Amino acid sequence: MCGIAGLWRRDQQRIGAEALEPALTRLKHRGPDDEGFLVANTSTGVVTLLGGDDTPKELPLPSWRTATEVKGDVLLGHRRLSILDLSPRGHQPMRLDNEKCWIVFNGEIYNYIELREELKALGHSFHTGSDTEVILHAWQAWGPECLNKFNGDWAFALLDLRKEDEPELFIARDRWGIKPLFYVDTTEAFWFASEAKSLVGQAVTFTPRETSVTRFLLSGELPPGHGSDTFFEGIQQLPPGEAIRLNSKGLERFRWYDLREAASTISSIDEATAVQEMAQQVTNAVNIRLRADVPVGSCLSGGVDSSSIVGTMRQIFDQQGAGELHTFSAVYRERGTFDESKWITQVVEYSKSKPHYTYPDEMSLSEAFDKMVWHQDEPFQTASIFAQWCVMQEARAQGVVVLLDGQAADELLAGYQPGTYQEHFLETFGKGQLFTFAKDWFKRKAATQIPAGVLLGELAQILVHGATGSLKLKREQLDPREKLRSLGFKEEVAERITPKSQTDEPTLRAKIAEDQEKLVKLKAKLQNKPNDVELLERLTKKKKEIVSNQQKLARLNLGGLSGRWMTLKHSSLTVWNRFRGKPKHDLRNYLLAQTTTTSLAHLLRFEDRNSMAFSVEARVPFTDFQLIEWAFKRANEHKIKYGWTKWVLRLAMKGRGPESILWRRDKIGFETPDVKMTQRLMDKDRRHPADSPFLGLYLDTKLVREVCDRVVNGTAGRDEGRLVWRWLVLDSWHRQFQTASSQA
Repeated sequence: MCGIAGLWRRDQQRIGAEALEPALTRLKHRGPDDEGFLVANTSTGVVTLLGGDDTPKELPLPSWRTATEVKGDVLLGHRRLSILDLSPRGHQPMRLDNEKCWIVFNGEIYNYIELREELKALGHSFHTGSDTEVILHAWQAWGPECLNKFNGDWAFALLDLRKEDEPELFIARDRWGIKPLFYVDTTEAFWFASEAKSLVGQAVTFTPRETSVTRFLLSGELPPGHGSDTFFEGIQQLPPGEAIRLNSKGLERFRWYDLREAASTISSIDEATAVQEMAQQVTNAVNIRLRADVPVGSCLSGGVDSSSIVGTMRQIFDQQGAGELHTFSAVYRERGTFDESKWITQVVEYSKSKPHYTYPDEMSLSEAFDKMVWHQDEPFQTASIFAQWCVMQEARAQGVVVLLDGQAADELLAGYQPGTYQEHFLETFGKGQLFTFAKDWFKRKAATQIPAGVLLGELAQILVHGATGSLKLKREQLDPREKLRSLGFKEEVAERITPKSQTDEPTLRAKIAEDQEKLVKLKAKLQNKPNDVELLERLTKKKKEIVSNQQKLARLNLGGLSGRWMTLKHSSLTVWNRFRGKPKHDLRNYLLAQTTTTSLAHLLRFEDRNSMAFSVEARVPFTDFQLIEWAFKRANEHKIKYGWTKWVLRLAMKGRGPESILWRRDKIGFETPDVKMTQRLMDKDRRHPADSPFLGLYLDTKLVREVCDRVVNGTAGRDEGRLVWRWLVLDSWHRQFQTASSQA
């Protein structure tokens, strides 16, 4: 695990390593053990390696501080966290023997031992014990196709000078985006770095991306983890499973991996086979992630996922005669909803591990808040990641440099409640399997012990509104501008985000009348040209617009007869369509979306930044690509059964953890008491969103103070507590990055 950065002057301007040094220095936390620079002149083919203050003395490299005469048009930089081959031989940038291919690499290729043997059979020879050297030889042997052979987490940049007349920079990111990569592309230069903060003030001036800011203020929505958008104007993210090829012809970004395609061959297997294969997949994924030349431990939250990893590690440690198994957990001194200590203790005793505990509280959050916001690079919705932050801090304090964690199991195996079970219900209902639908409902009641009345309400909710929503519609759900007001937005900002024409009753009535006149004219034209396809399409579209606006108009007055009738009519039609399978619900596709486009990418970002803030490498066994592909090829029928989610995993882990853990009915993960922590930040630290000039561009100060007062005096609910948290995070983010940009 490391930090990488680079720069290619597309205008052929010659620059020295000092141009990249500030960007690399901001990545020191990702690699405190070593640093290195490469300066390449692509016209002459001359490449020079330089060291820095943290370069091992055994390496006779001139310092970038003194080698000011060394100039080139391509710069590569690396900060190293030593995990494999701790000797200076693992220094980067690293080259092949011919000095024509150079790489800076962040991450781990876990199957590097097997690939090295395969490459040796092809005639390649190796000089280090690192996985970085394996990537270079794999590139030489297979080109871009080498990516499909890697099992790991990575972002790397490889400078290929083998073609003297066509130098090329190749950059790739792993399948799920476990390792980050950001870039800036202009006509003058191309920049890249492991974290966006390295590019702010260097490649671009800090400018918040307004679309990202307003969406975050509105609902906590983050830029899609599978896309390229960020919170920064001019800075893009290289999406997971994509690569960049940059040469004199320009920049080409392409997708090299697609899970839907990779897992397109679906097969059905019996439960016993699925359980056996699941157990082996977990063992393989954990075992290969224990490869390291430094201590390896595990996060432990007391749930099925992390307990499965700890139990599997215990089995492997016993078989290999390995040393002590260290676990790291966040618990709370005040016993209550958020405390998982009783569950954690059961796993610790069962696995005979050495536990380490951290105790997140309001005081420690106060001390860490700005630092956590800085390291995350972009805003985040809740205080829940603070518990994980504390876990990583404790691991480093105990000298454990690598931690395994249980992210991704929920996405693969339908763990999120109630959404995945609701999708399962809707899929069954849409297929007309009413007996199975009723049976599953009763079994879920038995498995979860949720009161029947609550489950009945949930059933009605999902039949009408899908896996999210509420049976009781509120005006603010139907009037976007009303919702914006409730969230503290200024009137002019609300108008900019949601035009008045969509929410104002007189305007809607005028629009409906205007469209009805246009509809009459279109019908008259169609009588003269009954076969005109374009006219038919315009007529159909206009009818839909009129119906849509009539629905909006009726719902603006939910208490009125027309509003009630429209709501009842809409709800009845929705239930009838669901019974007919419209829209189609499919649990497998739902989970594919969670894995590739929604939740997982954000969780992996939180984990990477939290762990790297303390120079700890986080490894995630459930993201093993072979395990994920298997889960979508062969385990689809065994994810939800008898009212239980993650059914196949619970059975497969028998003997690796306490039964009480494997069959837990609740799980809250690394959670934190959001409202109390927000109270502390405002009350004791005197942080107040109403005093923020940046937030003042979007929010009404009077409304903000009213909400904040309720949070401080303890009358606010969790939603308002999280709303204020978002304000505090956004203010801290803007203030710190504005300062960093101006000081660069």
